[in-house]
Amino acid sequence: MFLDDISGGKQVVPAVALCFTDAGQYAAERVPGLKVCRSGRDFTETGKFVRELLTGPHRAAAVLFFSAAGIAVRSIAPYVRDKMTDPAVIVINDTAKFVIPVLSGHMGRANVLAEHLAEILGAQAVITTASEHREEMEVPDLWAQREGYTIQDRMAVRQVTAAILAGGRPEIVRSGEYVSWRVRPAEIAAAEEHRQQQTVTALMTPRRYVIGLGCRKGTDSEKLRRFVEQKLEEAGIDREQVFKICSINLKSEETALLDLTSRWHRPLVVFSAEQLNRMSGNFTGSAFVASVTGTDNVCERSALAGCIPWKGTLLVRKSAGDGVTLAVAEREL
Repeated sequence: MFLDDISGGKQVVPAVALCFTDAGQYAAERVPGLKVCRSGRDFTETGKFVRELLTGPHRAAAVLFFSAAGIAVRSIAPYVRDKMTDPAVIVINDTAKFVIPVLSGHMGRANVLAEHLAEILGAQAVITTASEHREEMEVPDLWAQREGYTIQDRMAVRQVTAAILAGGRPEIVRSGEYVSWRVRPAEIAAAEEHRQQQTVTALMTPRRYVIGLGCRKGTDSEKLRRFVEQKLEEAGIDREQVFKICSINLKSEETALLDLTSRWHRPLVVFSAEQLNRMSGNFTGSAFVASVTGTDNVCERSALAGCIPWKGTLLVRKSAGDGVTLAVAEREL
């Protein structure tokens, strides 16, 4: 499945559908690009399969249950760990009338996926998270995900979000590369003398770097990961500073890339050759790569494309090894 990315590319969402009836399978097969798995009534085996999807080396970014909500809840319960890293879990009844995100609505983008699925299926998305029902409301975790920032104190973010939902006034304060979300609770907003002690604050730091990757078909996942980690270490870049990983759309199903983004909990964003060719700059071109992909360079061009709508600068130019090419661009915030 694909979702639009703010850079103009498409975020790859490795999604798996589980269905238990003919009607559920028919509904699942109406969704383009979705891997559909039919399960029998042996829910012990279903539980083992769900464990692999949620925690295994090839974990899915989204698991869709075309079934009753109870089956989904019982299946995922032992493996739910952390809202920052849990995959999206969505329930669609097997007649495809309702689409309900039940896990990771914000950080896993289950809410966005539910709206997307509802449009495809002609169904009703049932969104239960609080912030979606306040018009023009922005909350810190969604903002951080979209803008590419790391949350420093998760408890502080919960307090800020609670204050916003209670009617508080949020403001975003920038100090150098740091961003603070500050909210004064509504009930004391007019009491100037209480402003400082009552204000709740959440600090965030930017993820400045975008990785562009190319690789041979069937590249080993561990070789790719080790190569990327080595190049980041050489450049003095911490993994937590990486915003997203980008490539050409021909690589949207490449296992090594999907495994890396799953392990790091970062989006894989892909671009068409036409989009990459529109990038301007001095690139390390290859006639062979152009003959295969339609563009003379994948890693450098995709790293810069992933910086949009911000300006980007190539920090690490094309580096190759073990069938992998890598470049790193820095966003200018």
